[in-house]
Amino acid sequence: FSDKVRSFTGFSPMSYLINIRISMAIRLLKKPEAQVTAIALDTGFYSSQHFATTFKKLTGYTPSEFRKNNI
Repeated sequence: FSDKVRSFTGFSPMSYLINIRISMAIRLLKKPEAQVTAIALDTGFYSSQHFATTFKKLTGYTPSEFRKNNI
């Protein structure tokens, strides 16, 4: 399974899933009415802290910084 996913996407299954989750979060962060904690949970992260750490690792910004620069 892992090899097939990697051959199609170029990512491990977990990395691919995290990238999808962060992409969803980016879309949701552009909606000012959505709360960051709700976005974290809605995109499959177990806590807002884990979400913020992962988001910053992949984008270079915290979710709040991203929102401030993109709304």
